[in-house]
Amino acid sequence: MEIFGENGLKHFLLCNKVHYSKELLRFLCTYNVISEIKSEWVRVYDETFVNEFLIKPLEKWRPIFSALQEYLESDKNTFHPRKVTEIQPFKLTVPKPRSVLIPEIVIPEMQKMRNPPPSTYNQPPEISLLETEKFKNRQKIENLKIQSNKLQPRCSGVTCSDAKVMKNQNQCNLEKISTVSLEDISKSRKKINFPISLESHRTNSYKRNNLSVLNKTAVVNTNAVTILREWKLYSDREKEQRQKLFQLESGAFTDVAFNAWKEEEEMKMKINQLKQVERNRLNVMISHEASLAAKFNLSSKRQIEANELKVEKRAKLMELLNEKKLEQERMNKIAKVIASSHENAKIAKKEVMKKKRKLASEILKESKQLLHEAEIKAQEENKIKRELIAKIQAEESSAIMTKPHNVKQIDLCNTPGHGLLNEMSIIELRERLIQLKINKQCELNKKRDEIISDKEQKTKILSELLNRIGKHRSVKTMAKVKKMYDNLENNSVNNCKFSKEDIYKNDPSLQEMLNYLNKQKAERQNNIKNDQSRIFRKYVNKGVKNKGNQFTRTFWDELERQREKRSCIETGSTHHPSQHLITSLTA
Repeated sequence: MEIFGENGLKHFLLCNKVHYSKELLRFLCTYNVISEIKSEWVRVYDETFVNEFLIKPLEKWRPIFSALQEYLESDKNTFHPRKVTEIQPFKLTVPKPRSVLIPEIVIPEMQKMRNPPPSTYNQPPEISLLETEKFKNRQKIENLKIQSNKLQPRCSGVTCSDAKVMKNQNQCNLEKISTVSLEDISKSRKKINFPISLESHRTNSYKRNNLSVLNKTAVVNTNAVTILREWKLYSDREKEQRQKLFQLESGAFTDVAFNAWKEEEEMKMKINQLKQVERNRLNVMISHEASLAAKFNLSSKRQIEANELKVEKRAKLMELLNEKKLEQERMNKIAKVIASSHENAKIAKKEVMKKKRKLASEILKESKQLLHEAEIKAQEENKIKRELIAKIQAEESSAIMTKPHNVKQIDLCNTPGHGLLNEMSIIELRERLIQLKINKQCELNKKRDEIISDKEQKTKILSELLNRIGKHRSVKTMAKVKKMYDNLENNSVNNCKFSKEDIYKNDPSLQEMLNYLNKQKAERQNNIKNDQSRIFRKYVNKGVKNKGNQFTRTFWDELERQREKRSCIETGSTHHPSQHLITSLTA
């Protein structure tokens, strides 16, 4: 309070909320509070200290606290509510009259249209039938899925075809199918109608190469469920083949004659397509020859115009060269004046450099003397510091040598003796930890042996089923090879090439177009031989583009050489006079 005063206290109270500052002043102004404060502070501090430094200041500043309390509780600082905004209507302007009046057109009353029939809003019955069929099919699929999931083991996931990944997947499958037994699989076989077992057919090396072309897809790891599904697929195919054979025996017809007629029609269609392609090709070639003839006529006209432009261009170049000669003579005179000014500048520069060297030598001598004096002072200070450091180190080493070196010995066999449960020595603790490790290793070995035995049982079950499926697959591959050879023969017949004689045989319009095209080609070749400008076109083009440029370049090169020689003779230097300007600017 003595530092900040009454104004500082007033500012502090007004910065805070009015409610909090009022409560604080009420607390300080009450008489009973000072006696209670004194009784509590006496317990901690001395009574004289409390009276002088804590209670006397409060009694001294009590009238100021009461005055501030009255000021805050007065009507001036009471809260006044803010004025509410009064709603006032908008002062809208009267709209201007329309520049163009609304036309007074009477809209005729039309007859009421007929309502649409209710069938437009109703759903057709076909959609409801489709939805019912979808629902039934969905139920069938769900039932089949439930049946397959009953037979499905836990490891029925698809894996990659790599050898290492296949081994790991087979191990996982055999670990997880521990509950499946031979009796469960025999029950599932009764539900599915397996086909009759077929004899295995071995394929030759030639057939195996063809099969490798067919089987380009990645190999999938088979599970117990996939093996049973494959049995079902083969049985359904056998039933279809038997039905076809029964139909042929009862008098059904084959589609051999229809296929032969179809091939003949396809051959005719292809010949007509090739004729149309040839006709389009000849039309394109004829239009190409016509465009070449037009280009030849256009190039001959442009060549005549180019020769006329060359003559005009040469005359203009000669005029420009004469003007440039006069400008070059003026430049030579200016170069002589500049060279003389450079010589005067060099002499003045040498005198300035001599003065600068003298000043630099004097400054170096003074700096060397100052450095020598500073080195002597630094060496003296370093000697004093080294002596102090040596004394301190000697005192520290003597104190360290006087200390006793007591090493506490520990017995590993004794218990700590704190009176706790399960107290043990360090050696006993180590032995118990070793015993725990041995017990864990024994449990792991037992689990590993159980897993290996389960794997061996499951591999035996699956190997029997895979041997039976292999017989069916061998028959399937033979059928695929035969189908491949049949397709190759059909493709060879369909992809047979037709000669030009077959295309031009019965179509005179194509022959007329070909003769007309040959005539145009002969005319174009005769025009090229007769036109000498066509033979030397490369040389003409080069002359038009580059001859004028070469002429100007050689002329300007000669002028530059002559100018260099003259300037070197007059100035007595071995370099170009333009370099004098560069050196003067850099200096």
